[in-house]
Amino acid sequence: MSAVGHVAAWAPGPLTTAQVRVAVADALVSDARSVLATRAALAANWSGDAAQAAAAQHAELSARLDGLADAVHRLGPALERAADRLALLVAMVRLAEVASLEGGSALVGRDGPRESAAAVALADEIDAELAAAFAEVIGRLGSLTEPLSRATGSPGSAGSGGWAGVGPLVEPAAGPRAAVRLGTAVLLTAVPSPPPGGDLVAWWDGLSAAQRESAVHHLPEIVGPKDGLPGWARDRANRILLDRAETALIAEVATLEPRARTWRDLLDGAGGLDGAVTIGTFGGGTRRLAYQQAVAKLAAVRATRQVLDQRDGRTRQLLAVDVTGRTARVAVAVGDVDRAAHVAVVVPGFTTTVERDLTGADRVSADLADQSRRAATLVGDHRDVAVVSWLGYDIPQTADTLRSGHSVVLRASAEAGAGGLATFLRGLPSDQHVTLVGHSYGSTTAGLAVARGDTGVDDLVVLGSPGLGADTSTELGLPPRYVHVLGADEDPVADLGWFGRDPSGLPGVDRLSTDNVELPDGRTGRRSVGHSGYLVPGTTSQWNVAAVVAGAPVVREGRPPPSW
Repeated sequence: MSAVGHVAAWAPGPLTTAQVRVAVADALVSDARSVLATRAALAANWSGDAAQAAAAQHAELSARLDGLADAVHRLGPALERAADRLALLVAMVRLAEVASLEGGSALVGRDGPRESAAAVALADEIDAELAAAFAEVIGRLGSLTEPLSRATGSPGSAGSGGWAGVGPLVEPAAGPRAAVRLGTAVLLTAVPSPPPGGDLVAWWDGLSAAQRESAVHHLPEIVGPKDGLPGWARDRANRILLDRAETALIAEVATLEPRARTWRDLLDGAGGLDGAVTIGTFGGGTRRLAYQQAVAKLAAVRATRQVLDQRDGRTRQLLAVDVTGRTARVAVAVGDVDRAAHVAVVVPGFTTTVERDLTGADRVSADLADQSRRAATLVGDHRDVAVVSWLGYDIPQTADTLRSGHSVVLRASAEAGAGGLATFLRGLPSDQHVTLVGHSYGSTTAGLAVARGDTGVDDLVVLGSPGLGADTSTELGLPPRYVHVLGADEDPVADLGWFGRDPSGLPGVDRLSTDNVELPDGRTGRRSVGHSGYLVPGTTSQWNVAAVVAGAPVVREGRPPPSW
């Protein structure tokens, strides 16, 4: 175990958050001391037993506040010094990485990784200094908050809960070591520099196995987002980027969140602050929107992690993650996209978000993969299937309807998303059978993507589509029989024809059944009704989508099931 490990696994979020909260707490403690001094002056003419008891409690409380103020005053500079030294430590390790990547061996010896003595000493010094500062403040907080809340008559503010207005100053369970630990040292294998603006796939193909491992670990920002690289490498790199995104978003939320304005707000907690605080110097509305977006993206990151960490025996790969826009974007595969013979990419539509819907989308993908395997097996195909939930574009939301840039009634978001989707599809292995599945507004994005050509898509399936951005099937760049259209009863979107001609009316398209019918395997498929039931397990429509993915027989509108 090394005191100085892989820098990419470390991020400064805890220190950044703590610095912000300590600065707020410092001001609020000073405010509380001023109020206590004022109350002492007002009670100067009060006498008797009650006055003496109050004076004793006042003196005890003032002493504790003085001690806390002193500790907080010293914690602030300690955090600042620690941040500066951590920056130096990061620079030292990154310098070693660069030297290694260029053929040097700053942290790599004949017997494997070795540590820089200066870096180790610096890490230990930071650790000891923070440990002392945090321990003192934690101890004084524990002895202060309960009597302070009693004295001010703030219900429910005893203990750490009384500081809910700004959140905890520190997280005692994690400790300073958790905040500054850099992890286990990773062997730095020399990796040729990727060509600026060049062919990254060719660069990757030219690396040895050890160099690829090193590139994933040390260059995740290059490997993770690159369509065309192996799924296993992108998955591992993107998980590192997911960790970095979470740390950065924690710090952003802490910086933007509405804060207590007085020491009494601090004790009362955040509940009384809603709508009462105008935040920001450049307009409360703008900053509040930024805060809401940061909170949503942090929730999206955590929802993605929850999906990836499931223990259900399935392989999952994180093929894309991006939190730099106004919403989070991810692509998660159920199955191994490197090994699967059949790959489906599912593009959802209007109102879908990562934070709210990824778990459900993952469940739909898992069910579709299972059904596709069953369909393939019945025709003697025992090869594997992978299904990707592609939430990789700026999906219109209800609140966007009247905003011209993102409205669901316009093609702008679909056109912008189509470019990224086309690139993602081109990056899948060329020998796979690829099915693109688009639902609702996602079908418009899918149609515009395949119309760009050379995407490697073999079949396009559209569910409840308001239009594919095309008036003829030839505009899609696919033979008509490979465009499969499903429109359920009582689904008004499927007949809308808002973005080009109604897909079910395009000449030569394959119109698949959504009714109660006998399926090719002898079961009876249930009828789909409305706009959101196309991929419900047990429905005819789900069977048909799975059959297209697997290359198995489908059930068409108005026709009996085919014979196996």
